[in-house]
Amino acid sequence: MQSVDIVTIRANPYNPRITIYITNHNYAKYLKQSIESVLAQTYKDFELLIIDDSSTDNSRNVIEQYRNKPNIRIFYLNNKSHIKSANFDCKDVIVS
Repeated sequence: MQSVDIVTIRANPYNPRITIYITNHNYAKYLKQSIESVLAQTYKDFELLIIDDSSTDNSRNVIEQYRNKPNIRIFYLNNKSHIKSANFDCKDVIVS
C-alpha cells in the first residue's frame, strides 16, 4: 500500500466512463484554470482526481474550492515526487 498522509476521498456513487487526473506540486497559479478547463468539457461522464503532492503554496486553498463537486475526488500526498504522483494508484488508498 502506498504511504499517504492525508487522503480525502468520497466514494464514487457511479462508474464514470473516463477518469481524468491532475497532479500538482506548487502550481497554484495554474491550478484553477486546469480544473475549470476539465469541468467546462461538453462530455460529462467523467470523474476528476486532483492529486496534490505536499504543495507549500496556495494550492490547497484552490483545491478545496472544489471539495463539494460530486465528480471530483481529492488526494493529498506526502512528498512522493511528481513522477510518483503521476503514477499514483487510487486502488491502494483507503477510502474514508
